[in-house]
Amino acid sequence: MDPIRLLIVDDEKPVRDIIRWPFEKAGGFSIYEAPNGEEALCVAEQTKPHIALVDLKMPGMDGYTLCEIIRNQYPATGLIVVTAYSEHANAVRCLEAVADDFIAKPFDDHVLLARVKAVLRRITPDCTESNSDIIRLSGLEIRPAAREVLKNGKPVDLTAREFALLHYLAKQPNVAFRREQILDEVWGSDRFREPKVVDIFISHLRDKLGEDPSNPRIILTIRGYGYKLANPTGREPPAGGPG
Repeated sequence: MDPIRLLIVDDEKPVRDIIRWPFEKAGGFSIYEAPNGEEALCVAEQTKPHIALVDLKMPGMDGYTLCEIIRNQYPATGLIVVTAYSEHANAVRCLEAVADDFIAKPFDDHVLLARVKAVLRRITPDCTESNSDIIRLSGLEIRPAAREVLKNGKPVDLTAREFALLHYLAKQPNVAFRREQILDEVWGSDRFREPKVVDIFISHLRDKLGEDPSNPRIILTIRGYGYKLANPTGREPPAGGPG
């Protein structure tokens, strides 16, 4: 199996070394580094990283701008923002817009490695999936292996996090989920637990699915509770739901 291409972007060499260590120890990664956004784009062009760990606060091009460019140029790349506690608000802003996850400094090596692996699971195709795993409902076709969504036969461009959120709701259509449940399953453990992030991502999904925000028909709001994905036929989707 080819190694995972990991790009670390931070203007401080000691920090890059700290980030690098758990991945060298784990093995299976080809690790690339860049001290700023401009060099990171050059490295990304050459390596096409599977995942990038990006510091938010850097001289010159900041991490937010870098993440936006990477997302536009390399949509398959997973993005994790690495930030100080004082940058919490900017990290949430980046997560809402383009990033797949963020982790605060100082961090535990095992947590960092686990978060990277979690994002990789969401963005890496599972070649063992069969046609029966495809979910079809409400005009959508959700293909977990390819991380693809079609709406009325046309592809929908989703980030890894948006796909994970839609797939989670679609596995149990017509079932209402609390925001906290969605956070647990789609975001996992995080020091920053903000249910409003779920609302923002639901808004992004509705927009990309062409929903009327005043009258959504696919992802429904359960007032004071959370969300569910509508299945007008009432039939179970072909894919197996959560065990």
